[in-house]
Amino acid sequence: MEKEIINRLNKTFEESAYVQDGVEYWLARELQVLLDYAQWRNFLNAVEKAKQSCKTTGETVADHFADVSKMVRIERGRSIIVKHTAKIFSEGELEEKSNVQFLHNAKSDKPMKFYNLNVSISVEKIIWKV
Repeated sequence: MEKEIINRLNKTFEESAYVQDGVEYWLARELQVLLDYAQWRNFLNAVEKAKQSCKTTGETVADHFADVSKMVRIERGRSIIVKHTAKIFSEGELEEKSNVQFLHNAKSDKPMKFYNLNVSISVEKIIWKV
């Protein structure tokens, strides 16, 4: 039975991989779900331990863990998120210019703000008081 579970998880893991320029990679938020972590902060702790293991074994962390930002849309009308996002930028935790992208939508004359994953994580830390 255990071998079946391992084979199933391995297949799911391999199917979740992305390939770019011949390099295979996974996105952390997708791995979180795949590895059954309910909360991002718990998964982030596991990632930090894995990075520390790389250092301990003499591996270069940057060769195994790329800090990649996936742009995510934060919906308008969520006043608490807007408030905390503004606070992150005003207090200098993140630089707005490098973490926000304006994209045009065919349904609107105005460009919409898209925030990268760093903004989402910072807002999550404030809301959940990580």
